Amino acid sequence: MGRASQTFTCFLREDIAPRLRELGFKGSGKRFSLPDNDHYAVVSFHTRRTGFPDRVRFTLNVSIVEKATWERAREATPALPAQPSAAASYGLDDGMWWCPVGTIVGGHERWWTLDADGARRDFLAREVLGAIEDAVLPTLRERLIG
Repeated sequence: MGRASQTFTCFLREDIAPRLRELGFKGSGKRFSLPDNDHYAVVSFHTRRTGFPDRVRFTLNVSIVEKATWERAREATPALPAQPSAAASYGLDDGMWWCPVGTIVGGHERWWTLDADGARRDFLAREVLGAIEDAVLPTLRERLIG
C-alpha cells in the first residue's frame, strides 16, 4: 500500500468514520450504511488513480436497495456480496436507487484529492462531511420515507 493510500485509510478512520457514526451510520473502511428495516442505505467511498503516486482522488456514491430485491438478486446470482455497495448498480432496475454524490450536491461530478502528506486533511474532512450532512443524509432520509 502506498503512502497516499495509507493517508486515505487514516483519513477515513480518524476524520470521517467517527462523525458518520454520530450521524447514525454503521460501517468502516470505504462503506457505511444507515440502518433501516427494509432497505440498505449505503454511502461508499470510491478512489481513482491520479497518475501521481502521492495523491488519492476520491468521491462518494450513494444507494438505496430494498432488502427483498437484494435477496432475490442474490438468489439468482449467488456471487453477489451479502450486502450491496453503493459503488455499483448491479443491473437492478427496480428496487434500487443509485447516485454519485455530485448529482446530489450540485449536479456535476464531485471528486476530492488527498495528498500523501495529509496537508489538507482537515479541510477535506469538513467539506466531505458537510456534503454528507447537508445533502446526502437528507436525501437518504427523504427517499427512505417517501
